[in-house]
Amino acid sequence: TFYSIRTELPENTTVKLIFKYQSSQQGCIHLYDYTRQGWSLDYITVEEKSGVIHFYGYGQSVCEIKANFTYSGTAEIEIYENGETIPSRIKTFSWKI
Repeated sequence: TFYSIRTELPENTTVKLIFKYQSSQQGCIHLYDYTRQGWSLDYITVEEKSGVIHFYGYGQSVCEIKANFTYSGTAEIEIYENGETIPSRIKTFSWKI
């Protein structure tokens, strides 16, 4: 199953997603770079079974990348809009394959 990490940005806006994950096995999230449009990405590996990915988007654009999840794990996504230092939203989820 593929999931879309997507945003539609109005003119003169920015968004940063900080995606923090932990998995029961190595490699809990797979991003398909050939599907990427608009996002700039930074990968930060914390340890073998966890990591952080920073997604950056700049308006006006549609930012999207396809992803899927393997094994089992949990993740938290912090959403920062227009240069704010406090997230406007935080989403937490888990999966089991």
